[in-house]
Amino acid sequence: MRIALSTLTSRRHVSIHEKMDVDTAKELLDVTPTRSLAISLSAELVEDKLFVHIDVSGEINARCDLCGEECLAPLACSMDEELELTDPYFDPEDEAFDLSELVEEAVVMSLPRTVRCKADCKGLCPHCGCNRNYEV
Repeated sequence: MRIALSTLTSRRHVSIHEKMDVDTAKELLDVTPTRSLAISLSAELVEDKLFVHIDVSGEINARCDLCGEECLAPLACSMDEELELTDPYFDPEDEAFDLSELVEEAVVMSLPRTVRCKADCKGLCPHCGCNRNYEV
């Protein structure tokens, strides 16, 4: 995602809504999303600083951390960054901010830390290994 400085100076605020295809997301996350990820980016130029807000949302096929059952897990992340013209994200030759790395970082940060098939998952029996959600 590139945003030209000329666009920012004329509008001051830019909003971009895109979908990240499943293959690109799978490559970044090493898990399979159920559909394209929704990426929302807003950028606002205030004096010589660019304030960026990124939202990522989606869903992945995952395995429960407690019982190992396949389930769906939500992806969600919000990230705020403050950039300057001296940042590596700014390309002085093109006079544009390349925010691709920030978007990729937000996608990776959207992975859930823990995955549960349901809130009250009982996990596996430590003795016999059976799934305690189905057997006692």
